[in-house]
Amino acid sequence: MNNRHLQDPLTGMGNRQSLMAALQVRLDAIRHSDQQAALLLVDGGRLKKINDAQGMAVGDQVILQIAQRLQGFAGSSWVVARLHADTFACFLENPGSTEDALDQAKVLLEFLAAPVVADAESVPLCPRMGMAFYPRDAATPADLLQAAEYALQGAKKSFLTPCQQFDFSQYEVQKRHLKIEKALYELMDQGVVRQLELYYQPKICLQNRCVVSSEALLRWQHPQLGSISPAEFIPLVEGTSLGVRLDRWVLSQVSEQLACWVRQGVSFPQVAVNLSTAQLTQEDFPEWLAARMQYLNLPPACLQLEITEGAMISNDQMAFDLLHRLQHLGFSLALDDFGTGYSSLSYLSKLPLDELKIDRSFIMQIAHCGRSLKLLESIVALARNLELELVIEGVETAEQLELLQPLGAMKIQGYYFYRPMKASDFTGLLSDSTSLMFF
Repeated sequence: MNNRHLQDPLTGMGNRQSLMAALQVRLDAIRHSDQQAALLLVDGGRLKKINDAQGMAVGDQVILQIAQRLQGFAGSSWVVARLHADTFACFLENPGSTEDALDQAKVLLEFLAAPVVADAESVPLCPRMGMAFYPRDAATPADLLQAAEYALQGAKKSFLTPCQQFDFSQYEVQKRHLKIEKALYELMDQGVVRQLELYYQPKICLQNRCVVSSEALLRWQHPQLGSISPAEFIPLVEGTSLGVRLDRWVLSQVSEQLACWVRQGVSFPQVAVNLSTAQLTQEDFPEWLAARMQYLNLPPACLQLEITEGAMISNDQMAFDLLHRLQHLGFSLALDDFGTGYSSLSYLSKLPLDELKIDRSFIMQIAHCGRSLKLLESIVALARNLELELVIEGVETAEQLELLQPLGAMKIQGYYFYRPMKASDFTGLLSDSTSLMFF
């Protein structure tokens, strides 16, 4: 190769620019034929760990040996290039059927998985591979490379499938998620939050069927994407700075609504708000929230903050300290979705909790699974022994309600009594004193 700008300086192979030029020529040549082609992206899998533990010089030796293996394995019609770090590309023109190409890819992956020797030591590899096919997955070099890169990312996240093909449906989901995340950033940055609205879902006392508390739930109506479920957009921002900002926007809106009810003379129950994982890493959060409530002349106890077991696993001691500070300031704390995820009983002894919310998966199973009902009974007994309030989520049928009746005092949240409703509708419900009983 004479053009140095097309050459990778470490391996002497073609680089990304060289690959793109070769793809353009090869795809143009077969565009009007029945041939297909495959682009394989291979990642060595352990370069960062090797660089961190043994130094970049050893990492370079590993890259060189992967390159040599690829060049030795490649057929005469293949195009092989190094893209970056330990990621390489192999273009196979007319590899036969899709199954034939997959068979070649799996053999190559096994070949690359053998340890290399670097700095007189055996270094294990953990290669991953992503594949995309022309014209099935893409019609241009850029789109073909993007499809293969997407497949590679999927392979890198999987323990069971180290070689993955491009999946268009999953790719469309990923593109939608990126649009949603971008749109939410823009909403927060511009302060244009008319698309976001809070709904309120009452929690009902099982014994007297009165409203005793509620939960604020976020809804999003996007002008182009339509109604976006919180089950879709909340996980995208969980653990990020955007999640922190969204939390605080919700808390600001809820506290404003509480202050509005005070001005209107409307009696209202405690309102629960979910906290993101990232919020539990914000040292200023307890004081920020306390200052917000003090500014509006609201008692902290009218707000309940819901956390998940996953959030505790992620942050542990920092989260424990922050929750203790929140409880000391007077805020109520609840553990949400109990019975899913890690379900570590040790957290129940250490967390400063006031309430336990049992995940809806239990209520969905108790009607046809005796063991689930027995397990639910045990959790109820555990909560009572720890002097925790109890909420059962997801109650939707009279049959479910009847099975819960013998379990004693608890709160019920679900469609059987009320769906989430707009603030104006909830205000109307609160104005009907016959449906209320606040503890």
